[in-house]
Amino acid sequence: TVVEVGVFRGITTLTLALCLKRMEEKHFNSHGGGGDYRRRRRRVIGLDVSEEYAEVGKKYWSKAGVDDFIDFRVGDAKDSLKKLLEEEGLGENSVDMCFIDADKVSYDEYYETCLRLTKSGGLIIVDNTLWAGRVLVPDHVLEDSAAGSEEG
Repeated sequence: TVVEVGVFRGITTLTLALCLKRMEEKHFNSHGGGGDYRRRRRRVIGLDVSEEYAEVGKKYWSKAGVDDFIDFRVGDAKDSLKKLLEEEGLGENSVDMCFIDADKVSYDEYYETCLRLTKSGGLIIVDNTLWAGRVLVPDHVLEDSAAGSEEG
């Protein structure tokens, strides 16, 4: 299971779901082809505050044949992640990968909850961590620098 925090238009969701579908097909074919390869429930759980933007991606999810690999949920991602911790079949140490690409202000909380969700050896990928140098340079230094350049 993969959790994507911040779906937006669903391009990353599509890519992740295509990978999961390919994994299922390989598993199915390597085990003699018995049964439906989709039964194992590999999935992308996509969390976003907007259904509207995701509508763009949904038509491509369907076109690519991966819409049944995607569990799209609308709501505040902080709340949605907490619900995943309590959900049957999920909970702590149950997720293979989390991809965080949502509102940057909440990254700390997303990361901390994803730490609890992710299995030992799993991945947590956080997008835009070096965005404009803000991780390496504290905000007050950037603000002082910008103020100084305006004065000079």
